[in-house]
Amino acid sequence: MHTLTSVLSPTLLASVLLVATAAPARSVLPPMRVGTVPDDLREVAGARDTTGLMPLKAFEHRPWLTGSSVAFLPGERFAVVADTENGAVQVVEVATGVVHKRIAVGRRPERLVVGPKARVYVTNRGSRTVSVLDVERGVEVRSVDAGVEPFGLALTADARRLLVTSSATGELLAFDAERMALLFRVPTGADWPAAVAAHPDGKRAYVTHMLGGRVAIVDVARGQVVGTLALPTSDTGLPSRLLGRRSAPRVPNQAFAAVVSPGGTRLHVAHMMVDTGSTRAASLAVGGYGVGAEAPIVSTVSTFDLDSGSLVRPEPKFDIPNGTQAFQQRDRIQQADFAVQSLAQPIALAADPKRARLLLAAHGSDRVMALDSSSADPIGRPDACYATKEAPEGIAVASDGSFAVVHNAQGFSVSVIRLAAHAQDTTRWALPAERTFEVAKSPLPADARRGQRLFTFALDARVGGGAKFACASCHPDGRQDGLVWRIGAGPRQTPILADRLEGTAPFNWIGTEDKLFDNVRQTIRRLGGTGLPDVDIQALATYCERYMPGFDNPHRTTQRAALVAEGKVLFESTEVGCATCHDAARKLTDGLRHDVGTTTPIEIELWKRFEQQPPAQPQANITLEPLPKAPVAYDTPSLRHLWASGPYFHDGSVRTIRELVTSGNPGNRMGQTSQLSRHQRDSLVAYLETL
Repeated sequence: MHTLTSVLSPTLLASVLLVATAAPARSVLPPMRVGTVPDDLREVAGARDTTGLMPLKAFEHRPWLTGSSVAFLPGERFAVVADTENGAVQVVEVATGVVHKRIAVGRRPERLVVGPKARVYVTNRGSRTVSVLDVERGVEVRSVDAGVEPFGLALTADARRLLVTSSATGELLAFDAERMALLFRVPTGADWPAAVAAHPDGKRAYVTHMLGGRVAIVDVARGQVVGTLALPTSDTGLPSRLLGRRSAPRVPNQAFAAVVSPGGTRLHVAHMMVDTGSTRAASLAVGGYGVGAEAPIVSTVSTFDLDSGSLVRPEPKFDIPNGTQAFQQRDRIQQADFAVQSLAQPIALAADPKRARLLLAAHGSDRVMALDSSSADPIGRPDACYATKEAPEGIAVASDGSFAVVHNAQGFSVSVIRLAAHAQDTTRWALPAERTFEVAKSPLPADARRGQRLFTFALDARVGGGAKFACASCHPDGRQDGLVWRIGAGPRQTPILADRLEGTAPFNWIGTEDKLFDNVRQTIRRLGGTGLPDVDIQALATYCERYMPGFDNPHRTTQRAALVAEGKVLFESTEVGCATCHDAARKLTDGLRHDVGTTTPIEIELWKRFEQQPPAQPQANITLEPLPKAPVAYDTPSLRHLWASGPYFHDGSVRTIRELVTSGNPGNRMGQTSQLSRHQRDSLVAYLETL
């Protein structure tokens, strides 16, 4: 089954939403009784204003409590923008769009914050550094080591400590913000920490993660993780839940953004909710990711009450009266649900300092959505949606809450949106930006830029069909989501794409395609897309193969050089035999399929049934994978970036590299590892982690 929006093209969807919202101007969702949890009025100062939102009490405006790719300088005449692809920070005049300075920093600047004295801090993901900028002089005044692939950052409330996530090493680092001396580094307890949001009380910070659903609570004075919060695993939080819709179990994933409310009572985390199809019976008659799931991936914002440490997502008890009023209320909820389902790849959050409002940027759908943060569950109460340009990456809200600037990463532009403009506007799900101006140029050639856009944008029905998928939905930055998806042929672990495709044919887990072009086309069909012209398929293949950003490997150090050298000898030895299939001359693969004992009896039985009686009418727009001669054999994956590509095997049945050379290799089908001593296994694992 599909929702109405799942079968509409982006253009048609926009027109439907515009028509549907031709209703009373202030079409705010009706009051509701939500279990025992009421709407949160602790930070509000009065009744709803003409925008339909609650004004906030007076709180000190500290925009540096979480980072983004754009931020205002003091006075808000200028904004600074992290230009990831050009390795620079742009200083832009907001009123005119004029770029006054371009400050060179490290490779791949990702996030920045501006302190109260106009000092700018920038994480350089590709250089292992944080840059400190003097924007008045237009120079980098300091660069310090900040772990491996530093990503998110924030200043504490007093701006004396800078907090940085070292994503590749799974740590939070703290620096003295003036001297940039390292104060502590602490493991966050989960893989790939992403955003860090500091609390206004100056004592706590919250760290989200790219993979999984854990949020770490950090005592910033002691440098210790003192607790965790768990993102939800079932209810999506979509507005449709008010009408009684239920959701299959889901996996929280890719929590790239978080913000604490201005008064410190709530934490909001933007992330995805994924239905991989794990609870559905496998069937070759049903293709697609999630085995025909209605909405495999949805975007949401999960809200935590920080006084109790509990997730705020109560069961709704919404009484809809009969007659015309009931129809209008249902219609409003459905409009809001359509709008929220149009969001893809949530990547930035910002809090309005004057009204009870959150702004959520959706990287994959060129939208920024406003949410009522006084609601018991803000994602269920969207207020307006703004159209931006290509791939919005960051948001900064003005201190008076009247407008915001949005950084469009792939558009190399900044959009200005007026936040009160929708008060008398009935088309609040498709509000245009007030103006947009270009701040830089893409360094990529034209075909790679086109491929990058096709890889990212999730509302292109030619690629993702009605499910609002894009390649980047499962492969952020060309990496992987750490999940195992169910498709008609069985479970499939999401492989890494970045720096792993060129010279590694054939492609996909069963090696059916000798050319990347053909594999891209097959993948689009499985996504349910209507299909791309050949020139676009080639552009997408070109971007994936040659222009994706690579990895930075924290295991390539001199500290274990001797152990790694021993492991390399074992790997290449005929006695162990790893290099027989993982040939270094062929990007650590042999281009062949092998039976390594990972296919389950259920998969084998499915393939036997398929051979005997293929399904007459597979799911619409889905092409089943060609049947290989040996259904129990799988393509030899490249071992490049093996350390970051778990879980392992086609079905994700092995969690760690150590398991690969021990319990994950029964019968020595994948190299002769059973006879190795503990020290030899340590050395082999150490070497594999460096690949």
